[in-house]
Amino acid sequence: MKDLASIFYGIKSLIFYCKSKRNKTYIEIMEVNILAFIATALFILVPTAFLLIIYVKTVSKSD
Repeated sequence: MKDLASIFYGIKSLIFYCKSKRNKTYIEIMEVNILAFIATALFILVPTAFLLIIYVKTVSKSD
């Protein structure tokens, strides 16, 4: 953890080292924003939880 701000504002670029006998090859992956992961998770989890609660209440009333 070289940069503490990267935890809050985004994940730093990941670098994979592919070693060959002659030279080192660096493959860099694009920087990803952690806020996008949080927004996507909330966009999926909140409606799913809401619908699941409604379903459980409906099933319990019908029994």
